[in-house]
Amino acid sequence: MSASTRRAALGAILAAPLASVPVVAAIPPAAYEADFIALMIAATPTLREHDRLWKIACALYRDVEREFPWGGGRWQLREASEVWAAYDTAWQAASAVHLELEDTFERFQGRPMVTERGVLMKMRLGRTLDGLFEDDSWHDLARLFEEGTLCA
Repeated sequence: MSASTRRAALGAILAAPLASVPVVAAIPPAAYEADFIALMIAATPTLREHDRLWKIACALYRDVEREFPWGGGRWQLREASEVWAAYDTAWQAASAVHLELEDTFERFQGRPMVTERGVLMKMRLGRTLDGLFEDDSWHDLARLFEEGTLCA
């Protein structure tokens, strides 16, 4: 095969539409999205508990910062205090729920949702899990708008 023939063959391969390349394999979008929505509905109490626990942990951390301000030389003493122990206990509880949610939903990261309900649930999850799904959900929302699925 000559160099010009190889270049022509490579050019034909590169010119082929990428739509023929499977982006999401194994599970059709409707199936994994239905699974995601069902899990989100089941996880609603856990999501609420997660948010409640993090509010408590954040409030206790603000108490730690008030009692042990930065730059005053006392910050190094904070971990021996009762206020730190309360914060640490709250943080451990919130973190355990956070990790449980991450483990439950990580298989959906990077998978596009095609319904408004799926996109909105993904946005909710992104807010709860510190943005893990937030960028994905904004891309999904923009795609739905461009497809004309959403009302203008």
